Amino acid sequence: MAGAQTTVLEKKVNLELKDQTLEQALKLLKQRYGFHFSYSNSQIQLDRKINISVKNQPLRSVLDQLLKDASIKYKVVGDHIVLSSDPTKQTEELSGKRPVYPPVSRIQISTPPVASVTTVAPVREIKMEPIPVPQTDYKAERRRRNQEALKEVSDKVSDAARKVADKTTQAAKNIDKNLQKLTKDANIPPPSNIPLDGSVSLENAEGAGNDTLNTKDSVASANKKEEITQDSVMNKTDSTETGSEELEHRPFQISFVYPLSTNGAQGYKYVNKVSFNILSGYAGGLEGVEFGGIANLEKSYVKGVQFAGIANIVGGSVTGAQFAGITNIVKEPVEGVQFAGIANVTKGSVTKGGQFAGFINVSKGSVSSMQAAGFINVAQGDIHGAQAAGFANVIKGDARGPQIAGFTNVARNLHGAQIGGFLNVARKVHGVQIGFINIADSVDGVQIGFLNIAKHGYYRVEVWGSETMYANAAFKMGTRQLHSIFAVGYRSEGSKNYIAYGYGLGTEITASNRLALNLDLIAWQVNEGSTWTDELNMLNQFRANMSFRVGKRTQIFAGPTFNVYVSRLYDAEKERYGIPLTPWKVYDETHGNTNVVMWPGFNVGIRF
Repeated sequence: MAGAQTTVLEKKVNLELKDQTLEQALKLLKQRYGFHFSYSNSQIQLDRKINISVKNQPLRSVLDQLLKDASIKYKVVGDHIVLSSDPTKQTEELSGKRPVYPPVSRIQISTPPVASVTTVAPVREIKMEPIPVPQTDYKAERRRRNQEALKEVSDKVSDAARKVADKTTQAAKNIDKNLQKLTKDANIPPPSNIPLDGSVSLENAEGAGNDTLNTKDSVASANKKEEITQDSVMNKTDSTETGSEELEHRPFQISFVYPLSTNGAQGYKYVNKVSFNILSGYAGGLEGVEFGGIANLEKSYVKGVQFAGIANIVGGSVTGAQFAGITNIVKEPVEGVQFAGIANVTKGSVTKGGQFAGFINVSKGSVSSMQAAGFINVAQGDIHGAQAAGFANVIKGDARGPQIAGFTNVARNLHGAQIGGFLNVARKVHGVQIGFINIADSVDGVQIGFLNIAKHGYYRVEVWGSETMYANAAFKMGTRQLHSIFAVGYRSEGSKNYIAYGYGLGTEITASNRLALNLDLIAWQVNEGSTWTDELNMLNQFRANMSFRVGKRTQIFAGPTFNVYVSRLYDAEKERYGIPLTPWKVYDETHGNTNVVMWPGFNVGIRF
């Protein structure tokens, strides 16, 4: 048993603590080295502060340092280290000096060490009675003090809030009282008991008492008051901006959040020249500049500039500029410019400026300027200007100007250009469509794309033969000025079959009702013995054909061609690159693994 105790207490430990409690030190020793401590919370002062720094010291030395100023002793019982109150240390602390032991201890100094230890230990345990020392519940005391501090802070905050609320209420009452006085002095309505025809009724005379009004004085007084009313109205804001309600001008206002502002709860009755809204503000109108940390809200109109961290919202029109971190929303027309991080929305038209947004611009009216958005622009009216969007431009009306989008452009009628990465759609096109797919009802201009579709456009089917590909067929679609060509050709040479797929562009120049000139550029991929050859084996062909109408829907055509053949297909039988496509040629050269051949040709066919 003694050997186990010695092993535990002599185990080397490292410990460094600063301003930590004894309880935290014991927990750290348990977590780090697996020591198990047993003690009573009522007998051990666990919240006393510890400052210690030891490295590679035995646990015995560490415990001596941790407990040197405490009335605590320790001993090892099994695999636990038991901490208990030490009466000896308590007596030393109370007396301020070390205890005096019986003389027997001194006499036995000359005796063997074992006898000395055996004699002294029982004397200490039997004769030294522990002096009871009251233990303080430090955790409960700390909780009580924290609760008292929180209550004191809460009371101070409540008093401050009550004072602010009282002052705010009194200020609002004073503003309302002054406003009523100004209204009464400036705009006195005519008495309701004076008839418009100038006569005085019996009830009026009785109500007047001794100060009976005659008819002429009443009418004169009413006319005079009417003049005062008209003059006061002229001195106030033009009511056409606000509908039936009149607004009063103020040079400056500052607001925390409505109604906590210098205009109070009646802020919607005032037009401000300079407005600062720490969070947000609500006013009748703006004729100047306004700044809002979050939002600016105007009931009627804006003539000036608004800056907002999140949103500018106006219930009327805007003449000027709006800048918002997220959105600008206007109920009526905008004459100026809108900049928003996400969206600009107006139910009216947009003129003399434009809408610029990171995501979307929406106008329910016409736009006589520009819309530029990272994703989409939408206008329910006409566009007289330009639209530019990362994804799409959509107009329910006519577009007079360019539409430029990464994916698609849509308009009713187009007078300008549609440039889309994939799709352009319009009913009537007076201009140009450039995209992978172009769709229109009718086109007075050109469509440039892989697939050009016009409902009332140019559609032709051709069948012809030539010296290169003996049998060919093509489908042409688009407009007469510019159309797409999808072609296929076939040639048989001994045991080998060649199939060619071609795509190109063409135009038709009409000379008369029966005579026309067709100019075509077609690129063919010639495939040997299979439906597709991976190697480059391309025939590039220019055709110039004169066509003659022989029926209502039938033409015959013929004309020269010029061919440029480029091939990296190796012919093992002839040990060369390329395949023989023509009996004659004007150029035949091989550079590395690429063969280039040129020759003039001829074709003849029929068109439906």
